[in-house]
Amino acid sequence: MPKVSICVPVHNVEPFIERSSMSIFEQTLSDIEFVFVDDCSTDQSFEVLNRVVALYPHLSGFVHLSRLSKNLGPGIARNTAASIAKGDYLYFPDADDSLEPDMMKLMYEKAIEEDADIVLCNTDIISIKGTEMSPKNNFRPVGGDWMKSLLTSSPQALWWRLIRREIFIKAMDGTNLSGIVRYEDLLMSIKCHYYAKKVSYIPQIVYHKTCLNDNSITHIHNKAAIESPVKVGIMIETFFRQKNIYEQYESELTNFRYATILPYISEFEYWNPNRMREFLQRINQKHLSFKLGSRLFCFSIWITHHLINAHYDKAAFYVMNVSRFFRITKNFLTKGVRERYK
Repeated sequence: MPKVSICVPVHNVEPFIERSSMSIFEQTLSDIEFVFVDDCSTDQSFEVLNRVVALYPHLSGFVHLSRLSKNLGPGIARNTAASIAKGDYLYFPDADDSLEPDMMKLMYEKAIEEDADIVLCNTDIISIKGTEMSPKNNFRPVGGDWMKSLLTSSPQALWWRLIRREIFIKAMDGTNLSGIVRYEDLLMSIKCHYYAKKVSYIPQIVYHKTCLNDNSITHIHNKAAIESPVKVGIMIETFFRQKNIYEQYESELTNFRYATILPYISEFEYWNPNRMREFLQRINQKHLSFKLGSRLFCFSIWITHHLINAHYDKAAFYVMNVSRFFRITKNFLTKGVRERYK
């Protein structure tokens, strides 16, 4: 049985997959299994991946390549890879990021040393500003409680974590991620931390997160991307109620769920004030602690929220479109900068 299975969901990452997969294949830890699941890419990602695999013939018996017949989202691709994997521990990098050669060795050794179910690592971020340390390199959960931290500010994505296989498989049980393309990794992180008895971390920066991929789901706005966070919020609430811990985390979950409705407001292609009001009625607004901050966008969202609740839909639509104009202008300018950094 492999020590670690690296499970990689792949979708439209042609410019990045060569560098990413080579950093995965060149890990110094012995006895690693590599599982790639292509989520019906429309570019040459899978073909590039096959060419890279051919450069490592000594690993051919440890590489599993699969393709989904249709695009089902990163959660389905990731869980499909986990179902194939046989390693004692599972790791889930994004296919446009890269790993330091000793990443798996350091994390696996920490897991064995401390008999940990989950091991976190430090990362940096490659963006239009250059390379900088992630502001989320903080592994002190709020009050020692990972649920509160995951719903507020702590690292949420799975690529921060090496996870014992039994824990992840248990978290997968009964979890239907069909059609969900955002925050599905937060849901899985929450469930894994609920079942984990021991969480450790290594202080080294061993993972390099790129924010230069315009095809990344974080840069795409469509109906699935807009609605996925709301669905995940409902699934987290259902899980908490099943485990009789909902009241313990109601405040943090309410604020998280409120934050996920912002795209409903800010994307006029999916404008539906009745749906917005229905959603607002489903959350306990007495727990809201919406932080306005100094950004114009936050201010416009705050105004739009109250206009929708008061049934001033035309005024809310006007405010939303003004906000959207400023966001489009900002995105247009920063996209040009991203192109120069590729």
